[in-house]
Amino acid sequence: MKVFQKTTVININKNHNESLSKNCEPLYYYCEFVNQVKENLSQGMTFDSAVNEAVDFAIKGDFLEGFFREKRMKILDDIYTEFDQESYDETLRNDGAYAASIANAKNFLKKSNLSSEMIADCCSLPLEQVLALKEELTRESVAVTN
Repeated sequence: MKVFQKTTVININKNHNESLSKNCEPLYYYCEFVNQVKENLSQGMTFDSAVNEAVDFAIKGDFLEGFFREKRMKILDDIYTEFDQESYDETLRNDGAYAASIANAKNFLKKSNLSSEMIADCCSLPLEQVLALKEELTRESVAVTN
């Protein structure tokens, strides 16, 4: 007997699937922390400096009711033992592919009569994401006409 499982992967990076992070405070703060590390790295900081600065940022922002302050050393230890540059680089490449999928979906929404389900399938995006893009484009259209 074969058993098949279906898995859905959801992008929780900043500005993706915001409805999830808005409804889950720990996820929101985790995303903010990870985004701060990414921003620090993009500004040329070393990995150690980027993480330490992000932890300081989380402490100053009182993320997770002081969790970062109380568990600073544990957090740093976990990050340093689990960080994988190759995986990080692959994630950056995939983010580019994801950005292209978003752009394609927006173009389909603007210029075709395809259903949201079809666009989600063609662009390999969750239906929720395509519906959010459709709503965003509608708001932009209304703002331009006013």
